[in-house]
Amino acid sequence: MGNCKRGRYNHVLQNLNRQRSKSGSKYSKSVDSYINLLKREKNEGETKWIVDAKKRSINKLNKYGISMDYVKGVAEKRNLKDLF
Repeated sequence: MGNCKRGRYNHVLQNLNRQRSKSGSKYSKSVDSYINLLKREKNEGETKWIVDAKKRSINKLNKYGISMDYVKGVAEKRNLKDLF
């Protein structure tokens, strides 16, 4: 913070609740990416890339504490029941 305007960082030190949220839409994007992988697997078949990407995506869902029931519910709302 050497050569910068003081007002930009002063509020961070005084009022921590004023900071922006860092997670954003991380959870919904992880669900969307898993559903997109399922769509892609249906169209292209089971490739090595898709298998690896699904493993990574499932690990991310587990890390965030998102259950497969929730993912299935989101897919059903989008009329994508046939992916599961």
